[in-house]
Amino acid sequence: AGKVIRTTNAGVTWSLANTGLTGNDFYSVSAIDANTCVVGAGDGGLWRTTNGGTSWTFITLSPAAIFINVVHFFNSTVGFVQGDPVGSWRYYITTDAGATWVSPPNTPVAIGIDAGWNNSYMALDTGHIWWGTNNSKILKGSLRGPYTSAPTPGQPNSFGVAFNDINNGVACFQTGANRISVDGGTSWTAGACTPAGTPFALKS
Repeated sequence: AGKVIRTTNAGVTWSLANTGLTGNDFYSVSAIDANTCVVGAGDGGLWRTTNGGTSWTFITLSPAAIFINVVHFFNSTVGFVQGDPVGSWRYYITTDAGATWVSPPNTPVAIGIDAGWNNSYMALDTGHIWWGTNNSKILKGSLRGPYTSAPTPGQPNSFGVAFNDINNGVACFQTGANRISVDGGTSWTAGACTPAGTPFALKS
């Protein structure tokens, strides 16, 4: 509904910080500090504030994105944005706190119906990034690539991905099933996370 909310006291209170953002739907957010924040929209838009949400600037991405799934910052300057594919995945990196973004040469090519899920990702550090898809696979790579994919047979919609370290991770799926990886996402197998949940409803 075009709203961004902000807390500066560890979540005790929240306030609106969405001046000028009416008409957008936001699905991902990453705050660098009390003033600087970037949000990603369902229409592929990217918005940035440097004054705590008093005003926002639209960021032009090239090539254009169609849906922003992930906005993530590793530190005060370096971050990435991941969006649904148009031929190739829409993937961008920044080294200036989100003021400008570039699509690196190692952006992965999409196959068939490939798409991501909002906030289905894990970024331990710039060398270890994973994200879920709707197409029976999970991608892994580093900030500037390259990226590879590992199959998750019978489980197309990986709604969540998490790693404890560079080797051990878990993914959850729309069916309620889970899969684990002990090799950094190179392979996924039926896991020991129990009990498996009930199927989730797909969201638009």
